[in-house]
Amino acid sequence: MKRIKEAGIAIGAVAGGIIGGAVSLAGKLSKVEVIEELGDGIVDSAILTGGLVGEALSGTADMVSGGIKKDAKRVAEGKREIKHAAKTTIGNAVHNIGMIGESGVEIAGGLARGDSEKALKGIKTLAKMAAIGLVTVGAVKISHKEEKTPEDTDVGEV
Repeated sequence: MKRIKEAGIAIGAVAGGIIGGAVSLAGKLSKVEVIEELGDGIVDSAILTGGLVGEALSGTADMVSGGIKKDAKRVAEGKREIKHAAKTTIGNAVHNIGMIGESGVEIAGGLARGDSEKALKGIKTLAKMAAIGLVTVGAVKISHKEEKTPEDTDVGEV
């Protein structure tokens, strides 16, 4: 059932590559860094979402197949895949909630101190997260120089 997981990653990569690649290219051509970062975030998020969906479907297929064939090893493998997909999804959500909080603090702190550059940085991060979330309708993964990304987002390894 590994092919299901790989198909999910491939579908995410193709969808993200088409949409995110076009946005990223527009950012490069217009020399607007935030648009380029948005495109990169769409690609990364679409791949992550495709991988998570593929992993969950693969795990479900393994559990059903193992149950039908009375193969406890396959059922256990399916449970492990589903747990990993859930853990990665939760980790991504927690990370994103943290980024939203940090951005809110950055905005409020910047406005309170009259630091419009700091406030604008927080607003840009929130806007990117919202835009990526709308386009990918799934897990949001953004990264640039100052932001941390969750360690457990490699859905290729289980």
